[in-house]
Amino acid sequence: MSGIRILRGLRMNKTIYVRDEDVATWEKARELAGDKLSPIISAALRRFVAEQEAASQGFERLELVYNDAESGGLPRHKAFFGRWVFPPTDAAVTKSEGGTKKYFCVVAITAKGSIATLSWSETDARTTFKTFDVYNSFESATSNKEIAWAIRAARKKIGVPIEELDI
Repeated sequence: MSGIRILRGLRMNKTIYVRDEDVATWEKARELAGDKLSPIISAALRRFVAEQEAASQGFERLELVYNDAESGGLPRHKAFFGRWVFPPTDAAVTKSEGGTKKYFCVVAITAKGSIATLSWSETDARTTFKTFDVYNSFESATSNKEIAWAIRAARKKIGVPIEELDI
């Protein structure tokens, strides 16, 4: 490796120009951050880059607002980058054998390739609390027997990948 040096943790000074109308915001942020704006700027830039990369791959910021079954019905608000398969406005639906209960499932593919679900049931227009889960894959999501039907429907909706065999 002649002539090449790798420097780790190298600090570089960068100049940021602030518009006159943004100076008050800049100064307030500096004051709140204890004169340590670099980590805040870096975090904002990481978030910006992640959002732009997700958007360039067809993902958008998705939000879910629901009363959480896992916490006794406390309200929750979750957001992530992804793509709806079954959006909240068109959730996957199935009925119980007797037809007295309906099961609903919202399914999204996240920007990181996970499967996010929100599921609940209704009996005579009475909704149960909702359950939010994230799975590594469609296969792992089908291990949840309560939503396996919706995961299979989601896979069919987006298309089943072809497994090329060299046999």
